[in-house]
Amino acid sequence: MKTALIAEKDISANDFKVVAERGSVYLMGLVTMDEGNRGADVASRVPGVTQVVKVFQYIQPQEAAAANAAAATAPVAASQPDAAAATVGTIPDSSVSARPLEQQAPAPVTNSNAVHPGNPKAPQ
Repeated sequence: MKTALIAEKDISANDFKVVAERGSVYLMGLVTMDEGNRGADVASRVPGVTQVVKVFQYIQPQEAAAANAAAATAPVAASQPDAAAATVGTIPDSSVSARPLEQQAPAPVTNSNAVHPGNPKAPQ
């Protein structure tokens, strides 16, 4: 699922939290309306997906641009893998196939029910 989001132009897979269970995919994140719709469309076309549920918190495009600019200037810890370390499991076994997957129709996309943070029965 994340690979399909990474391959999509003009959206960042890092903006999406993906939870999948029995063919249902739940997409969560802080995204613009356009990013959410494009992410849901991409997810609906992944083989094996039977339903996509959008659980997004929507932000304005200028808020997204500001968040991306802040993330771009944040320091990143350098972590390079040790080149001398042995690579394990790089030879595929006989169950790996190069045959393409069968195509399927896109899965239906729905919005989640309204989510209200906190305990709704708690005194205000």
